[in-house]
Amino acid sequence: MKKNLLTLFAAFALSMVLSLDASARNYEKSIGVRLGLSDGVTYKQFVSRNNAIEVIGNAFFISGGTYLGVSGEYLWSWNVTKELSWFIGPGVSAGVWTNVSSSDLNAGFNAAFNGMAGFEYKFAHIPLALSLDVLPHIYLLNGGGISPLNGALSIRYTF
Repeated sequence: MKKNLLTLFAAFALSMVLSLDASARNYEKSIGVRLGLSDGVTYKQFVSRNNAIEVIGNAFFISGGTYLGVSGEYLWSWNVTKELSWFIGPGVSAGVWTNVSSSDLNAGFNAAFNGMAGFEYKFAHIPLALSLDVLPHIYLLNGGGISPLNGALSIRYTF
């Protein structure tokens, strides 16, 4: 039974990948806001037909502490439909914790490896794109740690 489910899942995944249009680009640049666990601004620019770079400046507030940071992601995109695409890619982050009162966090500079995965909907007749993503981090400094729940909704003007 387990082998049959695995085979079915693999066949479904392969059919989805083969049916995707490799040309995910229907705009060149976008800028907007990112709303979620950490809020901020986002800029995305395609560097080739289906590859993009996204830069996020963000702020995260937690019980007396504030994190201010920047993330850079390299993303691969594939169309699901003409307006809907999905994306995934690696990235790095750097930032500063200030005014930290929680014993779990240390004030100061921190750096992280991270990855991003999600979906983006680009409206056909207006210059607007909405994306929903997850952006987990593996922090390297100040005790390290993992932040698996960093998801957000981004609203971007496209041009």
